Amino acid sequence: MATSEAQMGETGGMTMSRIKLGAFYLAVLITLGMFVLFTGELFMLLGLGFVIGEELGIHQLHVMGIAIVVFFGALATLVQLYKPRKRVAAFQAGAVMIGIATLILAATGNASLNEVLPFFVAIAVIGILHPAGRKLLTVGKKYSPALLGLTIVAAIPLLAFAINQLGLQTGTGDEHALMGHYAMIATLSLTIVIAGLLTAFESIGFRLLAWLTGLLTAYFGLLSVVLPIQTSNVGVLWGGLAIVWAIVFVAAAEMSAREDASPYFSREMRERDDVMPGKPA
Repeated sequence: MATSEAQMGETGGMTMSRIKLGAFYLAVLITLGMFVLFTGELFMLLGLGFVIGEELGIHQLHVMGIAIVVFFGALATLVQLYKPRKRVAAFQAGAVMIGIATLILAATGNASLNEVLPFFVAIAVIGILHPAGRKLLTVGKKYSPALLGLTIVAAIPLLAFAINQLGLQTGTGDEHALMGHYAMIATLSLTIVIAGLLTAFESIGFRLLAWLTGLLTAYFGLLSVVLPIQTSNVGVLWGGLAIVWAIVFVAAAEMSAREDASPYFSREMRERDDVMPGKPA
């Protein structure tokens, strides 16, 4: 009798786990649908924005900068459809990015908060249902000195830039501030720092996050190089350095991931990363 009850309890637990997992994937798909429905035009501007600059006018860099931030969030959500337990770092960074944007817009009383808040709720739901569970609140048990050093070096100008943008958001009252543009560019800057730290401390799936971080950083650097007279650009020099930093950062992450996958490292350490072949989600 006791054995039968135990089996029923185990079956019930498995059923609940499957329901929760199904709800998780449904939440991810709904959120991706929201990204496409509400921000699809921004995705097209990632490339098209360089061509129709006259139409975007003084908002060209801001709109394209916001586009890459939203694209970062969409990619961080998209990758959860495949082996989500090994894509924790990407989700952590995407969730933090949306959280930062929500906090800044709420603190400044900006109307753009209404556009971000639904995504904040959707990401929160995904986090609650995520199969990684409490691992969403953890990072790796070791860190990469090279990646941490690169992140610290980048954090100094990025934090200064974010503070500058927040000052413009709260102090200018111009049309950029009214649209929440400065807040979103500050979000971009802070996201690079947070994503860099998550990568440096080798959160689960840090290799993928390194590529997303490199994409975000290099694209904004490119905007500053190509659009040096637009508001919120960091200049040609800093933009070029951002591109170089992104390349070096991704290369360092690749080296760190391959070291972790080496047979000289323990099985426990290798299983924390998404580079170990043959490990189920």
